Amino acid sequence: MGAHQLDRPAFVAAHDGLCAASIALGALESGDAGPARAAIARWLEVHTSGNPDSVRRYPWPINTAYYQLPPYVPPRTTWHAWRPAEEEWRQRDIGRFEASLLGPLVLSDAVALLDRLAEDGEGDAAALLERVLPVVRRDMARLVVGQHAWSDTWGLWNLARHEGTLRRLHPFALAVADTYAARAVAQGSVGTGSRFPFHDRPLVSVSAQLAAGLVALGFRPQLTGRLAAWVAAREAADGAWGDADGPADLLTTLVAADLLAG
Repeated sequence: MGAHQLDRPAFVAAHDGLCAASIALGALESGDAGPARAAIARWLEVHTSGNPDSVRRYPWPINTAYYQLPPYVPPRTTWHAWRPAEEEWRQRDIGRFEASLLGPLVLSDAVALLDRLAEDGEGDAAALLERVLPVVRRDMARLVVGQHAWSDTWGLWNLARHEGTLRRLHPFALAVADTYAARAVAQGSVGTGSRFPFHDRPLVSVSAQLAAGLVALGFRPQLTGRLAAWVAAREAADGAWGDADGPADLLTTLVAADLLAG
């Protein structure tokens, strides 16, 4: 570990707007509603854009554009794609690359938080949820088209992480699952990539993400079992997973381990 890493300021939850919903959900689990109240108060004051492609279409950030990184986050010059084969895409269109990764994570936790508070009778949370759900639905509808297997099934995986999020967006999750289940069956019961450099290549990530969504939905159990078995057989000797012929990576390992531990 370099000296600059040791000198980096410690994590402070209150300073991390990008992960505000995630932090608030974690705090609620321990009985602390303070971060949730603070997040709701901030979001109520944010003016959002009506442009469906704007990074400001939500009251919370969905990527790091227009977002001042907390001091404990390494500088952008040190960032790289977790799958080396996609580094060229990241450099060419960093905004869209970040949104494909961060957007579903942030939206899943934000909808889960608002749903939980709204169900508990919090009027501000209910009003915010009513305000953002049409935008969320529009974004989720894009996943159904089947244009990008990794991004779409990553969206499905995130929809399935929280009961409240899945309940609010169930039709979209089911449509994405059906789209990619049919594709997986046609490809020999495995999830495959749909874009360069992974076009038509069997991928652990897509297979695991799809299988996790199918489990949460109770849909296509036989296909789910075949996908899980295929993922399990691709585990490396060190217990990690990677995609295609690439090295093991943290995110692919996360979704694979999450599926098999479930």
